[in-house]
Amino acid sequence: MDKMKHMIIDALNQIFKPEGIYERNDVQVRSREKLPLLRGTISGKEPPDLVQVQENGVKFLVDVKRGHKTGFYIDQRENRKKVRELSPSRVLNLYSYTGGFGVYACLGGGEVVNVDTSKEALELAKENFKLNGIPSHKHREVLAKAEDVMRERWNGDMIILDPPNLALKRKDREQGIKKFTSLNANAIHSLGQGLLFTFSCSGNIHTEDFKRAIFHAGQKVGRELILLELTGHPFDHPVRVYSPELEYLKGALLYVR
Repeated sequence: MDKMKHMIIDALNQIFKPEGIYERNDVQVRSREKLPLLRGTISGKEPPDLVQVQENGVKFLVDVKRGHKTGFYIDQRENRKKVRELSPSRVLNLYSYTGGFGVYACLGGGEVVNVDTSKEALELAKENFKLNGIPSHKHREVLAKAEDVMRERWNGDMIILDPPNLALKRKDREQGIKKFTSLNANAIHSLGQGLLFTFSCSGNIHTEDFKRAIFHAGQKVGRELILLELTGHPFDHPVRVYSPELEYLKGALLYVR
């Protein structure tokens, strides 16, 4: 892709005519491929500190310069939309970042508690709720570790578990699966009865690993799990059949009882 970068920039300018293009090629995985880490304006104007975007009619403020990766997880847009369609009444949004899933949950008529370890992300989440006209009594932001929050029983009907990459390298795979299993067991134990929407964003944790970890998590806690749907990233994140690690995002919508 680096060899095609100038061609892509030209195409973006010709087709979309943006005010500017900002590059975020600063993820550490590039170092393993001997590629430089790059961040900055590569065409047109420097973007403001916060850029407003719209997704499925929902508005978000995105920190494209300092946010994680591009500042917003576009690959989760269909899964966020699904949360709104499910219309849960009370949602625990773990690893909430800037509140994406939480905003959709509120727009579906629910209330949400957003949990993250980043104060800056939670502050931006508050702005995103405000941007969409969601009153403050409909959401609460908690600065804490997800593991600590899950020690208490969740008095609601849905938990969203969207942790960071738990297996960045192949050698981390087994430890990552173990951690993912533990997190899901904690979530299942915390949820009395209701929906668990759980995700893995690691290409090194394969689909079968993902499903097996959920099975073991339910078995460990002694709860019945009903798999309602398996999800992933949308069509604009294609996967070459010869590169299965590109199928990194895996989601499972489960009914816990």
